[in-house]
Amino acid sequence: MPGHAVFFPNHRIVRPWTGFVLLSLTLAAAPLPAAETGTPQAPTTAPATTQPDPNAPVIKVDNADHDFGTIWAGPVLEHAFKITNTGKSTLEIKAVRPQCGCTKAGEYPTRLEPGATGDFAFKLQSSTLRGTFAKSITVESNDPVTPQLRLVLKGHCKQLVEVQPVSANFGNFFGDDPAPITLKVTNNSDQPTQISLATQPAGSAFSFELMETEPGRKWDLVVTPNKPIKTGMLSAMAVLNTGLDNPKELRVAASGRRTERLDVMPATLMIAPVNVPAGQPARIYPRTLWVTNHGEKPVTVTEVSVDDPALTAKFTVRTPGKSYQVTVDIPADYLPPEDGRKLTIKTDDDEKPVLEVPILRYNPPAPPAAAATQPARPAAQLIGQPTPDFALQTVAGKSLSRADLAGRITVMNFIAPNCGFCKRQMPVVEAARAAYEPRGVRFVNIVERMGSRVYTTEEMIEAVKQMGSNLELAPDADNKVGRLFRATGYPTMFVVGPSGKIEHVNIGLNTASDLRAQLDALLKAAGEAAAAAKPASQPQS
Repeated sequence: MPGHAVFFPNHRIVRPWTGFVLLSLTLAAAPLPAAETGTPQAPTTAPATTQPDPNAPVIKVDNADHDFGTIWAGPVLEHAFKITNTGKSTLEIKAVRPQCGCTKAGEYPTRLEPGATGDFAFKLQSSTLRGTFAKSITVESNDPVTPQLRLVLKGHCKQLVEVQPVSANFGNFFGDDPAPITLKVTNNSDQPTQISLATQPAGSAFSFELMETEPGRKWDLVVTPNKPIKTGMLSAMAVLNTGLDNPKELRVAASGRRTERLDVMPATLMIAPVNVPAGQPARIYPRTLWVTNHGEKPVTVTEVSVDDPALTAKFTVRTPGKSYQVTVDIPADYLPPEDGRKLTIKTDDDEKPVLEVPILRYNPPAPPAAAATQPARPAAQLIGQPTPDFALQTVAGKSLSRADLAGRITVMNFIAPNCGFCKRQMPVVEAARAAYEPRGVRFVNIVERMGSRVYTTEEMIEAVKQMGSNLELAPDADNKVGRLFRATGYPTMFVVGPSGKIEHVNIGLNTASDLRAQLDALLKAAGEAAAAAKPASQPQS
């Protein structure tokens, strides 16, 4: 029977970080541990129940780890692992899967006869690597003992020109005088250079000022919102000319959101039809809005109501006079009429005694024809299908599951904290978040484990912070959800439509630029649905 889900324009809830732990993974030329495969691990004292087939193929690598040592960012790093079949039958290579988009596999033999050795060459783009890195690669074969062989490319990468932090994020702010943000720009090369700031386009939301603090070596990049500061999302991109051959320029993103004095998030609820399996018990879907008072004078929410008896609303005081949580209970089979409905929030404020949130019907678009042009990678095979059944929780305590995706557009970005391409991709994704989150698109980074590096909670938070990311963050400690989505490299991005189906899969760094066009197409369809939901104008007599 038809159901519902809710689409939240302007939805962004900022809550404090909470800790979490990523599980470690030992990378070696050995079979995956039982915990990786989901098979219960037998006690170490228990005898083997089966003996290895003496005639089976056996995969062996001379050295599963290759250390590039200390390198400068920029050149493409190359290395070939030598893999030998020491068994007595043909070794079949089923797949070679780098776990980061910065790593590319070259040509490799798909079959190795007994005693044969083959070269498995890889190229690693170092331009986005920072600090210590470890990029893992999985080689899948028909070796029954080691069906998945792990290889690692590692080293330490130094940036010729480094910006810390990588972007200027003002978050949510109210008023006309937010404190400027200063980024530190450092020339780490052997020679001094002259870094200059490209001219900003007219009407830019932010101004950038570059000040040299140590001749040829260090600069301060000061970022300030331009006045008058408009209400809503703000974003801009500064371009630094480095005076070097590689990199010739650096791009630095700035973003923020200037709120209303009385701010309601989301500003609109859109409810879309979804398919509910027959025989499933009726459910109530509570949806949450936040009312925040950014002014100095306390404001009290006194009443909330919906002009539809099928829906109920209530509010909870979070911080008296400052913050309130509004919950709307929506039955599973509910859809608003074509002319929509309205949530009313009453306050004791003199200027804004009534706040209104439209409740509109959303008709999801048909799957785009462009899906057929997506890369022929395992994750791309999910295009047009419902998302796998999964459940995660963000570090802010918010649910992320298949049920939570329905009724809105969601960008799920699978990343790893030590992935260089993820760090380079993030400013592009952050700029998209700043532009599209106010229009109801939810952005979530799903943090995967990559390589042998084990991160503490503090290191994880700092790594994502240094990427300049303000997306919601959900840890996938043992990569279970990543495997469900067939994310074999990072970054891998899924764009999920309001119907709960995967509309686009963007794999690697370069495809991040496709995101805006994909979101524009989905939002255009949403806008047409919202326009159709408004009452038609009366004909003139």
